[in-house]
Amino acid sequence: MGNTNVPIDEQLKALEAQKPIMAKLQKIQEELFVPKGQKNDFGKYNYRSCEDILVAVKPICAKHNCVLRLGDAIPIPVGDRVYIKTTVQLYDLDSCTTTTTVAYAREESDKKGMDGGTAGGASISYARKYALAGLFCIDNEKDSDK
Repeated sequence: MGNTNVPIDEQLKALEAQKPIMAKLQKIQEELFVPKGQKNDFGKYNYRSCEDILVAVKPICAKHNCVLRLGDAIPIPVGDRVYIKTTVQLYDLDSCTTTTTVAYAREESDKKGMDGGTAGGASISYARKYALAGLFCIDNEKDSDK
């Protein structure tokens, strides 16, 4: 069930407390669809951006009286690479409960055509996109044009 150092009755209470936010998350997941509306002409593929997900999910969150929060991106050095850790939190205004997911993205060591700030921003967007996709169970549907 979880942490074996926590008594089972406390674990069950914690799960019970999560029911309201999980019920709303389930509804949001059922309603949300984010098509791959962006096109990469160089790689010849379609994709969805972090912004695409946010534009689609914000009205659904509002409908269910929830607030979405994107946490600060935290750089984590691992050897000679830097990983970006970001969190996404869904907060239920009715029950004051939350659920959170985390995602990581690696900064490219050599991103052609980008300065350091731009490359870092791209990594943050990538990590946030995957945190959002994880929280809302956004599938990687097949592109209709391939």
